[in-house]
Amino acid sequence: MMDPMFTILVPTYNHGSLLRYALASILQQSCQNFEVFIICDGAMDEGVEIAWQYARKDPRFRVLDRPKGTRHGEAYRHEALQTAKGKFVCYLSDDDLWFPDHLQHMEEALLKADFVHSRYVAVLQKEKMVAIHESLEDTEIRDRMLKERYNIFGPTIAGHRLDTYRRLPEGWSPGPENVWSDLNMWRKFLKLEKITFHAILAVTALILPSNFRTTMSLKEREAETAFWAKRISCLSFRTTIQDTFFML
Repeated sequence: MMDPMFTILVPTYNHGSLLRYALASILQQSCQNFEVFIICDGAMDEGVEIAWQYARKDPRFRVLDRPKGTRHGEAYRHEALQTAKGKFVCYLSDDDLWFPDHLQHMEEALLKADFVHSRYVAVLQKEKMVAIHESLEDTEIRDRMLKERYNIFGPTIAGHRLDTYRRLPEGWSPGPENVWSDLNMWRKFLKLEKITFHAILAVTALILPSNFRTTMSLKEREAETAFWAKRISCLSFRTTIQDTFFML
């Protein structure tokens, strides 16, 4: 049996039923050549059950059911990547949504670069959206990310080659308290010698950041996520997002 093109890591902790929508967006990908590690980092019972439901139905899904780890359970992500078989690695936060062509864009980009990201578009509240236009191809941006508490993308829109990850002196691990988990990891790639970066000129996911939803219940968040999942299933709506923020 041939190895999958992608290894996908989906960490989950306290978002319960939101996980279902993230995983559904994986199954809707135009590229279906993947394996998925659902990393339950001391996750809520509801989230764990959803993870196992997917694993029982589809052998491409595997569950790492672990007690709550240090910080965001970064060590479990490293554990998963020790047995990963995909040529490329992508991440999906359990409260975000991929567009159906996300992996297609990632594959095209990772065939020519070691580390890539697509464009960041997030829903802050209700239907107010914000976008980040900066690119990791910009040396000044890379320098800022190395030296400042500054980041232009999260795991959901990032991808890298597995062999590049295995060249790192240190992979995913708990970082300093004053450094975001993803930024701490990106800095390890930024410091690596002979590495190439590429920014995908497309929006391939919708980010629903938790720090803008601290007053919402999980039921309210689930209703909101279901709303956006339905909207982004429509190509015309995805095209509108792209054209609104990033005219190609």
